[in-house]
Amino acid sequence: MIDDWIEYYNNERYQWQLAKLSPNEYYQYITTGVYPLEGVIKQPKEQIR
Repeated sequence: MIDDWIEYYNNERYQWQLAKLSPNEYYQYITTGVYPLEGVIKQPKEQIR
């Protein structure tokens, strides 16, 4: 039961304080600089001048 909680806590529990990522995804994001949800969250388009 404890192993299940640890698995959930580190891999599935998304947090707003961690850029809307799970702890493991946030660690990957910080170490590589690649945001894993790039295609999922729509970014505003840059305005054309």
